[in-house]
Amino acid sequence: MSRKSSGDAWLEGPNGELVWGPYGAAGILLFHKSGHVLLQHRAPWTSDGDTWGIPGGSRHKRESAKRAALREAQEETGLEPESVTIRGEHKFDLGWWTYVTIIGSVETMFTPVPEKESVSVEWVHVDNFDTKTLHPRFAASWPLLYERIQAEFS
Repeated sequence: MSRKSSGDAWLEGPNGELVWGPYGAAGILLFHKSGHVLLQHRAPWTSDGDTWGIPGGSRHKRESAKRAALREAQEETGLEPESVTIRGEHKFDLGWWTYVTIIGSVETMFTPVPEKESVSVEWVHVDNFDTKTLHPRFAASWPLLYERIQAEFS
């Protein structure tokens, strides 16, 4: 992939806020019927580092949110994209930049393999989220996302 089509860069918004990914960003909220969600402890040097969130990152030019989320999760955790059942998505839109959370489930919890952007990657039961320092935007979105995954098992 050429640097021109890569989304690996900062974007400054109209208010001076910096976000990662000039073409937007995407991540995957991967859950298992046992109540576990795959969380990534982000490396300190990353955007909002040393917090817990979902695997994800910048989108490449003309890359769909689904493709970006699965690509990033595969790079960051070893996820096999074909093992995921897509259940929906949630879009966070600033008007000039978007982050799309793809919601997916797996039948079997795989053993994640963290890479350099991660301190660790773990399956965390939703009842234990309060023991983690969540990425600020993930924390703000979590109540709505939790409702969405609960609806899958009602």
